[in-house]
Amino acid sequence: MKISRLEEYGLRCMLQLVQHVGEPMRVEAIAKLEGLSKAYVAKIMSPLRRAGLVLSVRGVRGGYLLVRPPEMITLTEVLFALEATEVDEGFCRTHSGNCPRCIHMSDCGIRAMWMQVTAQTYHALSHITLAQLLGKETVVAKRIKQHF
Repeated sequence: MKISRLEEYGLRCMLQLVQHVGEPMRVEAIAKLEGLSKAYVAKIMSPLRRAGLVLSVRGVRGGYLLVRPPEMITLTEVLFALEATEVDEGFCRTHSGNCPRCIHMSDCGIRAMWMQVTAQTYHALSHITLAQLLGKETVVAKRIKQHF
């Protein structure tokens, strides 16, 4: 499974909202805390808002808020909101070598394996919430290992 830059930074932006739960965070503040451009944070927040994970509050005291408690937002939800993809027929079209379509399209053991690995990965991520990612790395690692 490949995590895109958008997905990684999206998770980091969501964790900023978790750390400031209940107070709207402006794009500028998130960008500064994460070392990202304001434009990139705005690009990240848009699909998260469309997916119903964050709320955009207008005005002087506006910014972004989590729609639900961080204990109720899974990593899978965040990744899919940021356009994470699973291995499917589209994957095979982008990995066809020099041919217009993959020569294994009709019967592929490799695709079956990647589909299973992807499904298991997303299943695991669906059991990890944003709240579980708070804390020092050793604490988070121990917390996540308890699930598996």
